[in-house]
Order: sequence, then structure tokens, then C-alpha cells
Amino acid sequence: MFFKYKGIIVVLLMILSLNIFADEVENLYSLAVSEYDKGMFEEATEKLKVITKKYKENNWADASYYLLGDIALKRNDPKQAREYFQKIITDYSQSPLVADSYYLIGKSYEIEKNFDKMANIYRDFILKFPENYWIHEANQSLKRYTRSQGKKVYNVLYDIALEFQRKGMDTIASDYYLNIVRNYKESPYYNASLYMLADMKYNAGYYDEALTFLEEIEKNNEYFSRASFKTGDIYFFRKDYKKAEKAYQRAYDNVIEDDPDLKAESLYMIAESQLINGDQKKAKVALEKIVEDYPDSDWRYKAESTLSNIDSAYISKTDIIPGVKSDKPKIDIEKQKLKTISKLKEKVEAFNKNTQISPYKDSLSFSKNLEEAAEYDREKNYFDALKHYEKAHEYKKENPDVLYRMGILYNQMKAPEKALENIREYLKNSDGDDIILNYYAYLLYKLNRFDESIEAYKKAYEKQNTEREREEIRLAIERVRMGKK
Repeated sequence: MFFKYKGIIVVLLMILSLNIFADEVENLYSLAVSEYDKGMFEEATEKLKVITKKYKENNWADASYYLLGDIALKRNDPKQAREYFQKIITDYSQSPLVADSYYLIGKSYEIEKNFDKMANIYRDFILKFPENYWIHEANQSLKRYTRSQGKKVYNVLYDIALEFQRKGMDTIASDYYLNIVRNYKESPYYNASLYMLADMKYNAGYYDEALTFLEEIEKNNEYFSRASFKTGDIYFFRKDYKKAEKAYQRAYDNVIEDDPDLKAESLYMIAESQLINGDQKKAKVALEKIVEDYPDSDWRYKAESTLSNIDSAYISKTDIIPGVKSDKPKIDIEKQKLKTISKLKEKVEAFNKNTQISPYKDSLSFSKNLEEAAEYDREKNYFDALKHYEKAHEYKKENPDVLYRMGILYNQMKAPEKALENIREYLKNSDGDDIILNYYAYLLYKLNRFDESIEAYKKAYEKQNTEREREEIRLAIERVRMGKK
């Protein structure tokens, strides 16, 4: 019995000692912060090092490394600062300070004028944490770097844009492509960026904007033929088959590298445009050329199929005698043509369908719109999600869930002013919890409204339940003050 009680006493003593240690570490960290704020870096460093050496598993260890790194930067010791920040990334991967640590490692290389490493770190930072406080600063550093090392930055910016596009984050990708287009026309990625911007606009159905980018692509480069082909597709969708034929012909004539598929596909679309315009003779020549010159291409089989059906599927415009009722009215002929051979048939039909107003869409209830918005939201289809959130908002103007999600998504789509407007509307009817206030403060910071941001963070600070959470807010306020300078 004695040993049983002895074991219980030992466990209780261990729990008590852990609580004492936790309080001791928290007090030690608070003293270090106080000395740090007064510029007493030597004294603060001593206390922070005690925490990192003796209490590595404590909740304050990562914050201690962060302050040690910041002190090292202030003392112009970027190498030492990197070691501290890297420690957070390596040993405390779940810490909220990981994102800042990436940025500050890049900053340490910038201080040393090691711009290659700086650019690589900022690339990783931007891709991993696209909504972090320091994104703007990282982009500004890359912009400054182009003055001496342009080629490297072009590559980094284009790489970032491609990666965001691959992830379906087209709005952010567009920002980086536009950065190259507007500021670095001499870049080898200029025409590629124009083409990618056009491609995203094209896929979203913004054809006029897509054409604007396509028209800017320079002739003597590999993207010109692809741009001409896409231009042809746009005019084909719009049923302007004469312009489509000319664009497809430009694509065919300007294929720079050996790309037999693009050559064959361009010829096929030339033939298709000619058929719709009633020029069977020229179309047959183009289709026969595909069969003869591109025997290994998939387009050969499409061309053969079209040739075998061409006489029954099409009649020339000259076959319709003015004033005489034709057995095949023009509208039926075009429908038959599109149905028979158009490789773009499904896209054309989808385009036509999407331009019509759905008869039941306006009658969707709030809950139905909210359900559809949430589904698109989960799929990261932010554009469609926002459309349904907006519709739901029309039914219930003050619904907090809708306002909050709209605020989040507008920021994702690079519209922080609109995001702020929705979050502010949310806060009119609610004091807001710490998460909402944190986000509100972040948006204000992003819009360079630093004093308002600090006030919002202070309100969030008052709602925190633990010293750890309050410290994270304190660090956020410190970031804003640094940005303000």
C-alpha cells in the first residue's frame, strides 16, 4: 500500500514541477521581451538562450528562436540569424512563425547581397505562403534585384506564376505574369507570359481580353503560331469563320519548330472553316494534304472521316438558288456541318449554352446558393463560389457566414478592398471573435492602413485566452510597426 501511494505522490510531484517550469519559462520569456523592447539585446539574448537550451519542448522555444534571429539581424549578423530561423523551420514545423522565418532567411541573404540565394528563398516563400504579411516586401526585393541580375528574377517570377497556375490559383498567377509583361519586355518570358494570360482569359470565357494579349505576342517566336491558333478558335466560337480561317492559316504558316500535330490541326481547322463558308474545293485540298503529309498524326484519321462524309454533310452556297426554296435551309446545313465534323462542337455548344440565362437560376433559395457556393469553395473554384455567395447575400444581407467567406475569397482573388468591405459589414453586427479580428487587421495591414491594423490587432489581443496566443498577436503588431517604417 505504501508503494502505491508513493507512486501517486511521485506523479503528482512531476505534474507540479512541469507547471512550475512552464510558468518559469513564460516569465523568463516575458522578461526577455521587455528587455528586447528597450533595446537591451545582450540581456534579452541571455534569457532567450536559456529557454532554447534547457526548455526545447516548451511552447515558448520557437518564439525565443524568432526573437534571437531578429536580434541577430539588428546586430547585422545575418548568418547567425539564418541559423535561428532555420531552427524554427526544421524543429518547429507547426509553428505559426515558420512563414516569417522563410522570409527573414531570404532577407538575411539580401543583406549579404547574395541575391541568387535570396531569389530562391523568396520563390519558395511566395509559393508556400501566398497570403503572408511579407509577400509585398519579397516582391519588392525581387523587383530591386532585377536592376543588377534581371535574368534570374525573370526565371523566378515565371516559375512562381506557372506553379500558381498549376494549383488553379489563376488570379495570383496572373499577377506574376502581368509583372513580367508590364515591367520586363526584354525578358525571354515576355511572350510566354502574354500567352499564359490569354490562355487563362480564354478558359474563363473572356475572349476580348484574351485577344488583347494574343495580339501583343511578337511574330518571330515559338508562341506566335499557338497564339494565332487560339485566335482562330475564338473567332470560330463567335462564328466569324472568315477571320477564323485567316488566323488558322497564320498558325500553319508560322510554326517555327517541328510540330507536325500543330501543322495538321491548323490545316484541319482551315478546312473546317472553309467548309462552313461553302468552299468545298479548298477544304478538300487541305484535308487531302493532311492525309498525305501527316500520316502519323491523329488528324489524318479525322481528315479521312471528314472527306468520306463531306459530300453528304455539306452543300455549297452556290447550290442554293436565290428565290427557290432549298430542301436544306441554311440553318439546318450549318447545324449538320457542326454536328458532323467540328472538333470544337462540344465547346461551341457549351459556349452557346453558357450565354443563355438559365430560367431557374434566379429562383434558387438562399440555402441552395449557399450549398453550391460551399461546393465550389471546397473545389477551390473561387470565381463560381463567389457568384453563389453573392446570390445568397442578396437573400440574407447580414448572414455572417456568407460575409466571412466572401471576405476570404475576395482576398484570394486579389481584391483586398472588397474583402475588407465584407469583413467590415460582418463586424457591424458582431464584435467578432479573435479569428475575424485577426483577419480584419491583416487586411488593413495589406492595404497599408497600419494604424487601423494595430488597433484591430489590439482588439484581437483582448480576446485571446492564453499567454501564447497573446504573444502571437504582439508579434503581429510588431510586424505592422516594422512595415510602417
